[in-house]
Amino acid sequence: MNGNKSSKMGLLASLDDDNGGVLMTSDSENWRCLAGEPVDGWTTEEFDDSQWQKAIPNGMTGTKQTTISTDAVWITAATEPKSKFCCRYKRALTREPALG
Repeated sequence: MNGNKSSKMGLLASLDDDNGGVLMTSDSENWRCLAGEPVDGWTTEEFDDSQWQKAIPNGMTGTKQTTISTDAVWITAATEPKSKFCCRYKRALTREPALG
């Protein structure tokens, strides 16, 4: 995310997941954010984001956009985010058991 210093920054999103549910931004432990430039590989499922901080809700909820859930929460990397940040959602990986 990029923005100017006078605007409040955050991420607000909701989308249908593979199981028929809705994934949305929240203050869940599964949302992690990093202030600054993203690092190589941060978009892969295997990426270790354990050093990233838990997403911080910025005090606003909902939107006037009809395509985003009104239950979605604006999140950010810090209470005073830098001009760039990235957030990721970590979901449990389900894999077929190895045969052996």
